[in-house]
Parts: sequence; structure tokens; C-alpha cells
Amino acid sequence: MQAAAPLILLTIGQQHLSAGLAGILSATQPIFVAVLSGLLGEPLSRRHWAGLLAAFTGVALLFIGDLHLSATDTLAAAAVLGSAFLFASGTVYIGRALPDVPAPATAGAAMSITTLVMLPIALTTDTPHPTPGPIAALVALGFLNAGPLALFYWLIHYSGATHAALAWYIAPAAAVLYDLPIHGTPTVQEITGLALILTGVAAATTEPSPREQTRS
Repeated sequence: MQAAAPLILLTIGQQHLSAGLAGILSATQPIFVAVLSGLLGEPLSRRHWAGLLAAFTGVALLFIGDLHLSATDTLAAAAVLGSAFLFASGTVYIGRALPDVPAPATAGAAMSITTLVMLPIALTTDTPHPTPGPIAALVALGFLNAGPLALFYWLIHYSGATHAALAWYIAPAAAVLYDLPIHGTPTVQEITGLALILTGVAAATTEPSPREQTRS
């Protein structure tokens, strides 16, 4: 739920969609988390919903220039949305069903199960023999993914699924910052998108006042 299935769907979708559209569709994960949490009885304030929508708008602004709707495939878009929903479902499940399991154990179990599920597919798929470069990149990606995944699961236990899912909005913002040395000063659109993401995340993680809780 949290790794194998959504990663397969995301990879399939990204092979047919532009990076911008895939990024925007992937950014629906925190919204799915909020909806699922609300259905399960977790109260969410208007401030939280406003923050979610502001951050999502910021992500859309970051990627809007990369949209190529003519290349959009409906099934590919559905695959990316499905991956976001599964990521969200896994986040909510971990927060509610595994609150006492240490984060490294949860991350290790998720990756181990994913390996067992994917290994038969990898061994039976006819693919070209990889060269040392891609192999090294995959190994590095595995190490770079392990720490953040454990940290994300720790965040679920510490602050809850709805707050932890907001980390999904930080990724595109960080990507713009990483890109500065290559493409130089960000555009006004990118600056506005970053501001909306940071403002939205701040609003969604701020505890509502008693008056706001009563209204919600």
C-alpha cells in the first residue's frame, strides 16, 4: 500500500505524462490524507483545509509551465492519482494501526515486502543488461530513500498523518531551490508558488484556536 503498488503506478504514469502534470497530480496526496482522516473521524479545521489548498495551488504554479496537455493520457493520469491515493492510504494506516512500531522497523518492513513483491517481476522481465552507471545510481537512490522514509514514518507517529503528509509539498519547493545553480534566479511565478507552499504548510500545521475548532 505504501511502496510497491503506488511506486509501480507512479512510474507507469510518468512514462506517459509531462513532468508538470505528474507533479500536480502527485501533490493530491495530502488532500487524500485529509479526506480519509476526516472520514475516519479526525476533526480538521478550516485553517487546515485553507493551508492544503494554498499549498496545492503553489505546487500548480511551480509546474504549470511544464504542462503539456496534448500528451496527456487518461489512464496514465489515473495511475498517478491512484498512486497518490495509495500513498495517502498507507500514511493514514501507519498512523492509526502501527502507532507503537518504531519508524525504522516500519520503513524496513515496507521496503522488504516491496523487494519480495518486485523480485519475481524483475527476474522474469526481459530488460537490457544495465551498465555500471545506472546500477550505481540505483544503489545510491536506495540509500538516499531509506533515511527520509524512516524520518517520514517517525513524523507520522509524532505529529499524525495529516501533518506528516504535508511534507509532500516541500519536495517540489526543494526541487526549485536545488535547480537555482543550474537555471539561476527563479521566476516570479516560481517565487509565488514557493510562498504559497510555505504559507499553506504553515497554516495547515498551526493548531486551531478553540473558536476555530468550534466552527469546524
